[in-house]
Amino acid sequence: MSSASLTSTRKTASAGCLIPFGLIFLAAGLAVCWFSWARLLTKVAEVRKWTATPCQVTQWETAVNSSGGEVYSVSPKLAYQYQAGGKSLTGTTYDVAESTTPTLNSLEEEGVAARRGPAVCYVNPAHPEESTFIKPTYLIGGAVLAFGAVFAAVGGGLVLAGIAGILRRLAGGSASGGMSKGCAGGIVAPLLSLVFAVAGFAVWKFAIHNQPDWGAISQRMVEVPAKVLASGVSKHTSSGKNSSTSYKAKVAFEYEYNGRVWRSGWLNFDQGSTSSSNSAKAYEAAARHPSGSSTKAWVDPVAPWQAVLEKTGGNRWWLWIFPIIFGGIGVLGLLGWLFKMTALGNALFATRRLPGGGSGM
Repeated sequence: MSSASLTSTRKTASAGCLIPFGLIFLAAGLAVCWFSWARLLTKVAEVRKWTATPCQVTQWETAVNSSGGEVYSVSPKLAYQYQAGGKSLTGTTYDVAESTTPTLNSLEEEGVAARRGPAVCYVNPAHPEESTFIKPTYLIGGAVLAFGAVFAAVGGGLVLAGIAGILRRLAGGSASGGMSKGCAGGIVAPLLSLVFAVAGFAVWKFAIHNQPDWGAISQRMVEVPAKVLASGVSKHTSSGKNSSTSYKAKVAFEYEYNGRVWRSGWLNFDQGSTSSSNSAKAYEAAARHPSGSSTKAWVDPVAPWQAVLEKTGGNRWWLWIFPIIFGGIGVLGLLGWLFKMTALGNALFATRRLPGGGSGM
């Protein structure tokens, strides 16, 4: 076999290597998409068609339940009355589609509006005794679907690039290697850049932009007696060869303000969202507020569901690192891809024009 033939065979095999990698990405992405649609979004889509019906909330409590490694979990205990099918009915379901993961503080805030009214529940027109208090959201299922779609798109792009490379090399094209690489880069690069850009925006939107102004809130907070309902450390170990464990102190406490009992899950202004590889720091924080102990809490009189045990934290400037890096990589990658595509298009157009201004077509 000549050296030229051997080189062509190796290049063809190299292009074919894209296909199995692409198939793995494609299969994983399609599996995630199927799970998202079959297990998350189908029920949401069905329930969102239910009839919006006025209701009156007669009970709203936020239960704190023991939850092993997670220290505690929360669930709303509610009852609401509504009229449907000529009957007076009572509902007790918060989210029948399980489309959200509410926190202790978000449930307390929602309970304020629910008690004040007017409230709306959603009733199954085919079975009026079946209802849900909140209208399910596509947020979680949609995020999972988008994640799977990106994986599937990247996998499909790799498979197409591999097939295109093999066909061009079998046809004996001298520029086949460059074309195959350009095809793979032209599909995969913008998708990955888009993922990075969206991830950076999501971190900025939900972890930075929507945060309370703790500097102003701290100035107006008042001190009240409190009782710790649950306290401990949750541990999460990442998978993979270089796995690591993060630790987070979690507390739940109740306090009385303005004649009613409230509950909060915020140790400090970090709102229970800060994890660290430093286990000693997490255990020390939990030990300062053992379960069943009496302590003091700081409450925002404007929004009494916002309360902390310690007026510390909240200065999460380091969160800006993630949107800057991820968003920056994504935006620069997209701009670079657009520039490359524009330059490539101009170059290809120029090669098709004859010196006299005519076309080579």
